[in-house]
Amino acid sequence: MFIQFTCKTRSNTQDATIEIHIDSISVQLLGIVNVAVYQEETANTIHTAAQKVTGIHNIYLVVRSKKDHDKSKDLLNLEWFEVGR
Repeated sequence: MFIQFTCKTRSNTQDATIEIHIDSISVQLLGIVNVAVYQEETANTIHTAAQKVTGIHNIYLVVRSKKDHDKSKDLLNLEWFEVGR
């Protein structure tokens, strides 16, 4: 059984990844979400499966650029995220 990670990004997002970690960014990587370039004023919901986790944990999201970051634009505009089964 896997957990489901869902997030919504908005407007002018650049190519990026979101790494999902628990308890520390150096401990366990649960999964990676690929975020593609979207047009202005567009909202997209992204789903990905991640490894099974039990118990209560802190969640850490690490956003990384896939290319050279265009500093005139935001790398990622994350509106919300949720973790479920």
